Amino acid sequence: MEQRDLPQDLITQNILTGLPVKPLARFKSVSKLWYSTLSSPQFGLAHFSFPHPSSTESLIIRSNYNFNLLTYENGHLDAQIGTEGEIKLHKMEVDFNFWHEELVLVGSCNGLVCLGSMSGSSFIIWNPITREFCQYPDHEIGKFVNFWWMVTWGFGYVSAVDDYKIVRICKKKFDRSIMVHVFSLRSNKWRRIDTNSFHNFSDLRTSERLHKPGVLVNETLYWMGGMPPLIIRGLIRKILSFDLALELFDTFSHLEVSTPSSCIGAECFDEFLCVVKGCLSKYGRIFNPREGVVTILKNPGETLVKKTLFAASKKGSFEAFLA
Repeated sequence: MEQRDLPQDLITQNILTGLPVKPLARFKSVSKLWYSTLSSPQFGLAHFSFPHPSSTESLIIRSNYNFNLLTYENGHLDAQIGTEGEIKLHKMEVDFNFWHEELVLVGSCNGLVCLGSMSGSSFIIWNPITREFCQYPDHEIGKFVNFWWMVTWGFGYVSAVDDYKIVRICKKKFDRSIMVHVFSLRSNKWRRIDTNSFHNFSDLRTSERLHKPGVLVNETLYWMGGMPPLIIRGLIRKILSFDLALELFDTFSHLEVSTPSSCIGAECFDEFLCVVKGCLSKYGRIFNPREGVVTILKNPGETLVKKTLFAASKKGSFEAFLA
């Protein structure tokens, strides 16, 4: 009987894309062809989009200079439990050196993780499964940004042009000066964005207290922005959106955020933007009773859904997590 080999495209598109991640990492050593195929962004996107029978969700948690992984397999926690009921996190191995400057978790998209430097001078695209990474420095940023600037990042994918984009927003600490740059992985270039449309926003953040990376939903990034009047605890909060495809900012009125003044002695005293089941949401901690409430925006114009989560202490925070 004549032996026939399966076509390579059949193996790649119908077999390898349906396999779990761990064996795929081992299969890269089969041949040079398999190594290049399994390492390509096209295969990574195809594997990420494949309807796998098991549902695995992961949470990356950064603590000091360590990255830890918490995994849920089909809704069940895949982690060791300590003698006192504590969850033992899996420490991730990283091959990039960032001891000279603190990195922040910017976002994740199609299995890739973006990390940005606090100074805005560089960012890293990292594949936690293959442990491959690439660092992108910006040597020109030092001409514009120094100690007096604060930096926040955003990361996402534009399917229409098959391009990953990184957004860097630099805001001067003591005035409203804002600079926005977008980096395209496809063109490998930075581009400065016109900020005249939102010059009244005093800062951009996803939490009331901290400058956090933008929240990604449907190829759009979201931040909370402050608008005048600039009086103590009288800053008006709005949500600002950035369309990654069009590279345009706009205000987003379908989800309200509290002003600092409304949080004193009332319900909300801290809130930040997040994503729940693919929907833009906000999480708020309230004084009395001390608990957390998440507000989910299913679709623009639809009724907001509120859920009481659990008791949350003032020290508790979920902003350092990346799902």
